[in-house]
Amino acid sequence: GDEGAGGDEADAVAAFTARLIPLYPACRQMESWKIAKAVDTVLASLEADGWAGVEDPLPPRLRADHDLPPLPEALRRVHRPSGRAEVEAARRRLKWDEAFVLQVALARRRHADARLPAVPRRPAPDGLLAAFDAKLPFTLTEGQRRVGEEIFADLAANHPMHRLLQGEVGSGKTLVALRAMLGVVDSGGQAALLAPTEVLAQQHHRSIVEMMGDLAEGGLLGGAERGTRVTLLTGSMGAPARRRALLEAATGEAGLVIGTHALIEDRVRFHDLGLVVVDEQHRFGVRQRDALRSRAEYPPHLLVMTATPIPRTVAMTVFGDLETSVLDQLPEGRSPIATHVVPADDKPHFLRRAWERVREEVAAGRQAYVVCPRIGDGPEGDSAAVPDPDGPGRAGTAGEPGGAG
Repeated sequence: GDEGAGGDEADAVAAFTARLIPLYPACRQMESWKIAKAVDTVLASLEADGWAGVEDPLPPRLRADHDLPPLPEALRRVHRPSGRAEVEAARRRLKWDEAFVLQVALARRRHADARLPAVPRRPAPDGLLAAFDAKLPFTLTEGQRRVGEEIFADLAANHPMHRLLQGEVGSGKTLVALRAMLGVVDSGGQAALLAPTEVLAQQHHRSIVEMMGDLAEGGLLGGAERGTRVTLLTGSMGAPARRRALLEAATGEAGLVIGTHALIEDRVRFHDLGLVVVDEQHRFGVRQRDALRSRAEYPPHLLVMTATPIPRTVAMTVFGDLETSVLDQLPEGRSPIATHVVPADDKPHFLRRAWERVREEVAAGRQAYVVCPRIGDGPEGDSAAVPDPDGPGRAGTAGEPGGAG
């Protein structure tokens, strides 16, 4: 500017330094001050139009009950505040918008799901579930019984169950889910268990077959009369085994089908899919879930299992379209999980001791597993070896991220 504008510049600098300056998430191509200039332009335009295009999603009564400013005022304050109090009030209002809109969207989804027709699934009084319960070498915990009753009440309804089953490792979630699946098989339907990795699918298949014993050998010599077939279906199966698994799912010969993403491929068909159990929901989006549900003439019931402790506020946003059941007690004789952090770089002898503990557990007849991050961007079948620092062999391998060796 010219020399006569010196006083104006001083006033501008004083005004600039006297007010709070917003800092926006910036990058090299778009610095914070450029974003601020663009925001100023937009705010000036909105104010000139009397905020005509800005609709307030919150009803007036809700705003009054919670002392929330109108949306135009919140937008103005959050970008051009006269003090810290205005910033906080505006941010609180805008957080309300996000939470309210999300909750309304999830409520609409719950309402739409509740209007879908589903086949009620009730276990037979002397069927497969009763035979399985009679074989159990232990009694169910109070929590497992309570959650089981919640699930069977949902399965008996004529609209689809949408339930989240939350419980830490060792709380018996798989047993609760298996009893629900057997109840559905009792009613003449099929159940599918979807695991996030092939390793976990194989583990589920192995443990379920072991728990069921001869009840998992339906139609085979030596199998129980009321038994069914438990079929594993994964992407890496050979062609003959895969064809057989697809046939067992399509004919209904397999009451229980366990697998990975392979289960939601177009070519997989079920005879009468009544229940979908998803292990670790955060690995599957709503789209994949809906794709699997579309495999049936009527939407199947849905049970989601997670071992991740989820705060109630997070559960409302991430799992807001699901009812929640929590297993909060461990079966009798089951020790809580003990977690220890090993500072391998600072104290290498701690790491050696960790491998000694693995050997001690294995020598005592128990099992250990190693979870490995996937290295590189190859296909999911890539394996990552975990070397034992004290030995020439491998302590474990993971065929997929998060897998166990």
